[in-house]
Amino acid sequence: MKNKIVISFLLMLVLFVTACSAGEEAAVVNGEAISMEDLETELVSFQESIASSGISLGNPEDEEYQRILKEEVLNIMIRKTLLRQELEANGIEISDESAIEYLDSMKALYSDEQYEAILAMNGVDEETFIEDFSFNEALTSLREIITAEVTVSDDEGREYFEANESSLVKGIASHILIQFNPAEATDEIKGQMQDRFDEAMARLDAGEEFATVAIELSDDGSAANGGKLGDSFTMLNSPFVDVFTVAALGLEEGEYTKEPVESQFGYHIIRLDEKIEDYESLRADVVLMLAENKKDEVFAEHVMQLSEKAEIENFVAVDEPEDEEA
Repeated sequence: MKNKIVISFLLMLVLFVTACSAGEEAAVVNGEAISMEDLETELVSFQESIASSGISLGNPEDEEYQRILKEEVLNIMIRKTLLRQELEANGIEISDESAIEYLDSMKALYSDEQYEAILAMNGVDEETFIEDFSFNEALTSLREIITAEVTVSDDEGREYFEANESSLVKGIASHILIQFNPAEATDEIKGQMQDRFDEAMARLDAGEEFATVAIELSDDGSAANGGKLGDSFTMLNSPFVDVFTVAALGLEEGEYTKEPVESQFGYHIIRLDEKIEDYESLRADVVLMLAENKKDEVFAEHVMQLSEKAEIENFVAVDEPEDEEA
């Protein structure tokens, strides 16, 4: 599974508000209350999520850690309440349908044990995942409304391309994989794998077609397709491990690597089948990327303005004490 289940960055924008009061309400956002009970429930859920994901943010026994964590969880709840109010104001409903369909597709791909392990690895249960997925999907719709007027000119695209050309070049590659785990292999195993690599290289250097050698010698599933990996990639956006991506895009079109490209999967021989490096061919990709970056900035500014204009009472956050003069 290439992409981990993660909470959208839209939920991670920082909002800090302080106030002094007490009672059954943890906060009031534009007249809508967040109860202390709901905060405590969310705090427990957040702590369980941290524990199950293996992330360490601090010592759970430390009172200061607990205070800061409680404030931050409430900040997230306040922010989510603001965003939900904005969704309602724009007539956007939060639907669980897509989230459930996504989970059903996962269940079809994985065993029950694998499915539960994936959820646990990401620190969520089904209910939490459905809630986060559905909320983020609604936020995506809101983002499109808020950023509908965002455009990127051709001059902007060309200027960005010229400043970042090396990271935008796109490649399509094939490879031959001599599969083993270099980190655990003995010298004897490494020697055997080197012999297999040398055999493949000798055949390529003698003029045999790369696809033929891949079909006969590669241990990767792509061997059946002559080693072709299909999808295009760039330095910034690649499904392959970094060492593979760097080696591939360092080649000229039609070239293949002469030394083993070692990864955790073994030894690769990589051929760069196609290299796209002129602006006209990459224009659509560059403009789209810049447009998405602009939309992120515009939407983040919109969320910040929501926070600044909102009437928020926070009964949990405590102002930091000022340093006393000697």
